[in-house]
Amino acid sequence: MNWLRPTITRKFLLLLVGFIVLQLVQLGISEYGVLHIGTEGAMINDAGKQRMRTLLIGNLARAALAPGPARVDNLQILARTAAEYEQGFVALEGFLARPHYGGTLAGMVREAHATWRDQLQPLIQQVDPARPQAAQATLARYDALSIAQVALLDRIVETLEDNVREDARRLAILQAAIVGLSLLLGAIGLMMAKLVITRPLQRFIEATRAIAAGAYDRRVEIHAHDELGELARTFNRMAAAFGEKTARLYALNEVALVVTSPLLLQELLDQIMLYGMPLSGARGVSIVFYDGTARRFQNWETRGLSENFVKNIAFPPSGVADEVVRSGDYLVSNDLPGTTHPLSPQEREEGIHSLICLPLAIGDRRLGVIYFYRSDRHPFEFEEIELLKTFSHLAAHAIQNARRHATTVDLAETDALTELYNRRKLEQRLHEEILRTQRSYKPFALLLLDIDHFKEVNDTHGHAAGDAVLKALAAVFMHEIRDIDLVARVGGEEFMFVLPETDGEGARLVAERIRQAVAAQTVMLANAMQLNVTASLGIACYPETADSAEALMTNADRAMYAAKEGGRNRTVVYSRSQKVEGDSLMG
Repeated sequence: MNWLRPTITRKFLLLLVGFIVLQLVQLGISEYGVLHIGTEGAMINDAGKQRMRTLLIGNLARAALAPGPARVDNLQILARTAAEYEQGFVALEGFLARPHYGGTLAGMVREAHATWRDQLQPLIQQVDPARPQAAQATLARYDALSIAQVALLDRIVETLEDNVREDARRLAILQAAIVGLSLLLGAIGLMMAKLVITRPLQRFIEATRAIAAGAYDRRVEIHAHDELGELARTFNRMAAAFGEKTARLYALNEVALVVTSPLLLQELLDQIMLYGMPLSGARGVSIVFYDGTARRFQNWETRGLSENFVKNIAFPPSGVADEVVRSGDYLVSNDLPGTTHPLSPQEREEGIHSLICLPLAIGDRRLGVIYFYRSDRHPFEFEEIELLKTFSHLAAHAIQNARRHATTVDLAETDALTELYNRRKLEQRLHEEILRTQRSYKPFALLLLDIDHFKEVNDTHGHAAGDAVLKALAAVFMHEIRDIDLVARVGGEEFMFVLPETDGEGARLVAERIRQAVAAQTVMLANAMQLNVTASLGIACYPETADSAEALMTNADRAMYAAKEGGRNRTVVYSRSQKVEGDSLMG
């Protein structure tokens, strides 16, 4: 291979040039074949026309004998066809004068041309409409001679078709040979790629994997002086220049930018696990939260672990997680002989051969622990442990911030007294349900509930009693609605319910159930008194009786006031046609 020069570029450049030359040859052959076969096809077409003209001339001559005004037109057509017949032979002879065509085919064309010129054309010229009997006899001789002329033209067509088939066969053989040579060059290219590129790259990949796994003294073997050899030398210099500590600190910086970003808690946990796995070299990770009040672990998130392992995961007292929470320090577990904290059978079955458990803590407050699971038995190095301790510290603060953010958002959307959602959350949900209905064409309903004579409760028993009523009814509401429904306190004694995928009749049934549950609820006051209240409800549906959130709330309000005016403790459904429809007093 010395003649190829010691560069990958030059080696493959020769292959590329050879391939391009073959493609150009193939293109030239294809172009020649198209033109040549196209020319022969035109000749076949012209020969076929000559055959047709032979018969057509005889028919036109007979038509010219018929009396009538069309005789002159037929004579003109006859003359024009005879001229085209002559020109057709001239064209065929011109085609066949080329060296490619043999003398036999050219001789047949000349014979046919001579038959026309010496025998058939004179007979046509002798046809005289003024002498019909003589003309008929002349045409009879023309018909007899035209049979042989047509047969000769048929042989010419067959010979031309045979030439076309033979030329197509030769072109196919040439094309196949070029394709074969192209495939040969491709095979040579693949072999060169394997010998010159793939194997050196494989050695390069093995060395880089070893370095990535911690074998920083490993270097790429150099066997060539081409571009890959230069790449290997450059990589070796880079690996020597950058140490483990610098690379890992850089990676930690990248992770810190992510886990300290303002994210929702679930998004944050996903990011912690996503970045923690490559940072630690782990195949799996789990974050386990600790309830300091109950003194037990609850709720965990995992990544890279099997479903069976996650389903059977446990954190027993005096286990690794419990010890890490109590001590506030990390623990390492593996299956090496003499280890202080051996792996569990479940972990070995999962293919885990070492793990590290670190606390998620802020000062003395323990949020939980984070596990990193590895498939290899190599112990965690000091630098790795220090890096993961920093990572777990950052993760703990990020989790705490995410929880505070979630609490702030929850407070902004929650009524402090009843712990139900407030008007802000309700309006946001109405907007979402309108968009959902526009996509799915499934209606939803809005219920407005107002506690009857609530002012009298406050005036008679005090505001503390009114608060007790509101909190008791909030519990009733949460018990009566579905998980997909929403109830919000929108005023002093007013509540709104959003019922997705519910029409007017379905909403009426829900409203009646809620109304009856309110009437049946006994509220215990601080002075041991018992209090019962009732409620009036108005219903509006989207899009049946409203085309916007504002119209929906307005119509529900109208229906609720109709319930008040109808005697309270009742449900009224708003209708466009009848304005409102009410149920009779129940209970």
